[in-house]
Amino acid sequence: EGKFLSLGHFEKDDLATVADYLTGNTRVSRIGLWGHSMGACTCLLYAANGGDQVASAMVLDSSFVSLDVVIAETAASAKQKLGESVAPAITLMPDMFIPMAVAAIRRSIQN
Repeated sequence: EGKFLSLGHFEKDDLATVADYLTGNTRVSRIGLWGHSMGACTCLLYAANGGDQVASAMVLDSSFVSLDVVIAETAASAKQKLGESVAPAITLMPDMFIPMAVAAIRRSIQN
């Protein structure tokens, strides 16, 4: 449990560290991965970065499809929870700004 989460981006590195440790252990002959939600995404990202050569099997349940979908769902949930009485500006924010914000964040990360 940390203060921030990266939706699998940095967690895949944690998984790689554990897998490296286990493959170095002579008592471990195979590694299987199970992930639910963000854990499933973490396993997929790990596999996409070479982990598919390490893991013998993966059981993945309910991974998210895309970061854009996760952000849109999180924003919708926040709007609903906060309500107009707490933050009227949030409820007025058009959903069209979400993809624009995600694109800006991606550009800043790539730079």
